[in-house]
Amino acid sequence: MIHMREVLHQTQLRRLELVEELYQSHTEWLDIAEIADKLETSPHNLRNDLNSIRDIGIEVETNPSQMRLIINESIPLENAYRYFNKESVALNIVEEVFKNPDHTTSSLADTLFVSPSTVSRYVDNLNEVLTETFGIRLEKRPYHFSGDEKSIRYFLSEFYAERYTIYDWPFAMIDEAFITDLLVFLTDLLNVPMTFASMQMVKMNISVAMTRTLQGFRIESNHSKIQAMYQIALDMHDFRRFQAEFKKHYDIELNMDFLEQLFSEYTGEYYYFNHDDFYMAQQANTYVNQSVTYLNLMLTNISSMHRLEIPNRKELIYHLHNTAHLDQFDTYVTPILFPRKRRFVEEVESMYPAFYQDIYRGLVGYRDFLERPVDENMLNHLIYTLCIFWETALSQLSATNAPIRVLVLSKYDHYHARYLASALKRCVGDIIKIDIYSKKHLDLGELEESDYDIMITNLSLQPIEGKCIVYVSNMMTVDELSIFYDYMIEILQKRWLDTSSTPVYTIPNLGYNFGSI
Repeated sequence: MIHMREVLHQTQLRRLELVEELYQSHTEWLDIAEIADKLETSPHNLRNDLNSIRDIGIEVETNPSQMRLIINESIPLENAYRYFNKESVALNIVEEVFKNPDHTTSSLADTLFVSPSTVSRYVDNLNEVLTETFGIRLEKRPYHFSGDEKSIRYFLSEFYAERYTIYDWPFAMIDEAFITDLLVFLTDLLNVPMTFASMQMVKMNISVAMTRTLQGFRIESNHSKIQAMYQIALDMHDFRRFQAEFKKHYDIELNMDFLEQLFSEYTGEYYYFNHDDFYMAQQANTYVNQSVTYLNLMLTNISSMHRLEIPNRKELIYHLHNTAHLDQFDTYVTPILFPRKRRFVEEVESMYPAFYQDIYRGLVGYRDFLERPVDENMLNHLIYTLCIFWETALSQLSATNAPIRVLVLSKYDHYHARYLASALKRCVGDIIKIDIYSKKHLDLGELEESDYDIMITNLSLQPIEGKCIVYVSNMMTVDELSIFYDYMIEILQKRWLDTSSTPVYTIPNLGYNFGSI
C-alpha cells in the first residue's frame, strides 16, 4: 500500500522515521546501530540525522552507542510532522498549484528555487502516489489537478489540515472573519452542534471548496438538502447582509448553487446534519433503518461481551452512521504524513486487544453491509469514532481489570513515600493500588515473594525477577512517570495476552428489518 509520505526525499523520510522512533520510545534508550539497521542506513548517517533534527527543536541525549528523546524539552510531535511537510519540495508544489493553477514548470522552479528537472521528477513521483492514494493527479501545461473534483477537494483539505495550525490562515482569496461568521450563522440555522475543533475542520473544508469554486472548478450539484435551508435563510436579514457583502467582495452571487459548492461533501443522501433529522429518516427510509439496526446489534454484542454500559447509544449510532457515510471525505482520515488516527487505534489495540478485535470485526462487517470498501484508513477512522464517542468506554475497560499493585519505598522517610504515592495516584487514577513499605527492616526475600507489579524507590535495589522497578530520586519527574506508564502498559498487555477465555464476536445477521431502536 502506497502512503503519501513516499513523496518525501529519501533523507527527509529517514529523518521523519527517526523522529517517530524517538517519540514512540518516550524516554527509553534506543540502540543506534539497531535503529540505523531498521532505517536502512549507517550509524554515521543516523548521527548526522540527529544533528539535523536537533535544529528543529527535538532534544536527544546520546552516548557512544545509544540515544533517547528528552521529551519535556522537545517540540510536540505534530510540529515535527508540520516541519517535514513544509520542507518537502513535492508538498510545496502541491500548495503552489492549488494557489495558482496556471503554473508552468519554469515558474514553479523559480518560485521554489529548484531546477526545472527537479520539479518534473517530483511531479512524476507525486502522480504515482496521488493516483494510488486519492485517485487524482497533476497535469502539466499549465499545472493543475485532474480527476474527480470531490477527490481533489478532499486531498487538499487533508493537506491543509496537516500543514497549518489553527492559528494560521493560508487562504489568501478568502476573508477568515467572513467565512467564520457565515459558518456560525448556517450551523445555528441547521441546529448543527459545533465545537472549536469541528468549526476549524469545516472551515478548512469549505475554504478549500470556495477557493476551487472561485477558480472555476465545480462539483455537480444536488440541491435537495441545501434548498430548504436556503429558502429559510433568504427571509433573514443577516443572510441578506452576507449575500451583499459576498457580492461586493467577489462579484459573485451567494446563491443556492454556490452554497452547494461549499457544502457538497455534507449533502450526501445519507448524511444528516443533526440527531433529529437522522432518527426521523430512520422511520421513513429502509436503508437508514437497516444501518441503525446493524450498529445497534453490533454495539449490544460488544457491550455484552465486555460488560460495558452505553450511556449515549443513540448519539453513538448517529456519529458512526454519519462517519461511515461521509466516507473518506471527512478530515484526518487519509494521512499526508501524520497518521494520527492510526496511532490512536494502535494504542487501543495495545491496551485492549480483545475489545479492539471485536470492534474491528464488527466495523468490517458494517462496511460490507453498506457495500463500501474495507479500507485501512477508513476503518481506523471508524474505530476512533466508536472509541471517542462511546462515553466512558475506555475508562470502563480500565476499571474491569484488576488494579496494578504498586509498592513505594523511600530511604528518606515515610512522608516522602506518602508524597510519591499521592502524586502517582493523582496522575494515574484507580488503575493502580498503592501501598507504602513501612516495616522496620527491609526484607528482599519478602519483596521477591510479594505480588507487587511495580516498585517505586530511591533505594539501590538489585533487579528482582518479575518486578518492574522505577527509580525516583526526589520528586517524580515527567521522564520517571513516563517509565512508570510504559511498565504499566507492558503489564496490562501481558495480562490480556494471557487471557484465553475471550468470547468470539459474531456479525449481526440483517436478513430482515428489526425496526427502530
